[in-house]
Amino acid sequence: AEAVADRTLPKSLVKLCPNCGYGHFAQQYESELCVACGTPLDGAEEINNLYRIDNVSTKRAYRITADEEERMRQGYEMQTTLQFVKEHGRLQYTLAIAEDGEGEILRLQYAPSATVWRMNLGWRRRKERSIKGFNIDPVSDYWTKGEEPGRESDAPDPDTVKAERIVPFVQDTRNILMLHPAQTLDVVAASTLQYALKRGIEAIYQLEESELMAEPLPTREERNAILFYEASEGGAGVLTRIAHDPKALARVARKALEICHYRYRKSCDPKKLEELTRPDGTPICEAGCYKCLLSYYNQPDHTLIDRKNEKVLEILCRLSLCETKTDGHEGVEEESRNDPSHRPLSQTLRALHLPLPDRWDVTVHGVALDAIYDDYQLAIKIGPLDDATLQSLEEYGVIVI
Repeated sequence: AEAVADRTLPKSLVKLCPNCGYGHFAQQYESELCVACGTPLDGAEEINNLYRIDNVSTKRAYRITADEEERMRQGYEMQTTLQFVKEHGRLQYTLAIAEDGEGEILRLQYAPSATVWRMNLGWRRRKERSIKGFNIDPVSDYWTKGEEPGRESDAPDPDTVKAERIVPFVQDTRNILMLHPAQTLDVVAASTLQYALKRGIEAIYQLEESELMAEPLPTREERNAILFYEASEGGAGVLTRIAHDPKALARVARKALEICHYRYRKSCDPKKLEELTRPDGTPICEAGCYKCLLSYYNQPDHTLIDRKNEKVLEILCRLSLCETKTDGHEGVEEESRNDPSHRPLSQTLRALHLPLPDRWDVTVHGVALDAIYDDYQLAIKIGPLDDATLQSLEEYGVIVI
């Protein structure tokens, strides 16, 4: 971390969608609706002290105490968010629907080269959940007091530079796949479905467990969607196949049922599933085991996983017979999520083969503008403008319609 002249760190802010966890950075921060799912962002969680960590240094610990072991077991509260890449005014993602004879089961969003953020909100055991992040000395780059659970209120030494509280994050570019269940699932069903599909994907496409990441969105407590991304940049192209191959998700679901110790039948009635047993007739496991859904990587969720969950078995059975259909579009206009009233203007711009603006409904020097292209310093105004008003916008080229 490099301190600026006034001994403060350059921090950024984000607004997180309460439904899908999508992160609205930069111009998207002003959006009224989530650009990914269309949910209103009124009252959405905001984090205004994000600081990107590029390089860190560590030192070996030769002895640890039992208390430190406990803190490591509890770990940090990590939160993941994402942002679709934008090209020529269009958010680059593909929509698909997995459906069977009864209707929609899952909605899929596949996004190539999306940006994935991993934010460290603090220790899980901290007393004040509203206090996020850690204290850091912006001059020495050393973490200061307040990092351990229950010590958030500790003040730094008054003789030293005042510490800043930051939420450290890292970011990377990944191909991602978001799954949105059509039904509202409780935390047990959502957790079980997440790991069942993950294990199914790994088995079908012969991936190592560490090659595919699966995380709940928006948070571990409220699991409305599942985010999949491959650990290595570019990956093996597995996620795009699931989104575009009409039968891929069905194969994954069938394999997931087998991994959960059930014998798959073509009819796949969740009430008549045949459970695999040991030679003596006893179940192979109860809620889960390391041969099915439990693993080293999902230890924090072991108490939530239940392979016999009726809702999960119903969804997997329906998915095993489903077909995935894409909408045929590889990009979605960002403005269509935020304000449908701008569609006539966007249609005109597209007809002229022009890119869509970066921002809509912007007020500059008291003048209400309909749209702005940030990179070109160009503004669009529908309606008359007098000379005095135009002069107040001298830093912009203005198109009056």
